[in-house]
Amino acid sequence: MASESARVTIIEEFGVSADTLFAMLGDFTNLSWVPAVPKVEFVGEGPGMIRNMYLAEELPPIVERLDALDPDNRSITYSIPENIPLPVSDYQATMTVLETGPDTCRLEWDCNFEADGVSDEEADVAIQAFYGSLLPGIHAELE
Repeated sequence: MASESARVTIIEEFGVSADTLFAMLGDFTNLSWVPAVPKVEFVGEGPGMIRNMYLAEELPPIVERLDALDPDNRSITYSIPENIPLPVSDYQATMTVLETGPDTCRLEWDCNFEADGVSDEEADVAIQAFYGSLLPGIHAELE
């Protein structure tokens, strides 16, 4: 059903400086651009810190861990060790912001995962739709 591991990369252009976009995305405690997360709890600081995102009182939180933060290369890597909201397991993503001009940049959002209970193609579609639902929030937050 699923191969050893699959990968999805989303590329999105932004009309702001790379530093501006990375300042927002590189702050693991800033979820202003993520819709429908009424409550978040943070445990720890820096790489290894956890953010528990509660979508509803009765649901267990989505647990995300900051695995690496590289300001020099404008890169943040995180994983979701518990309660992944997608049909995947072993999920890890890296968001890298690349400068394309003085006031333009590109976000490369790359994730590796194993499909869980679905085909790799179905998992790819779910992840692309999920990322697609988050990109408008990033744009809106930067306007």
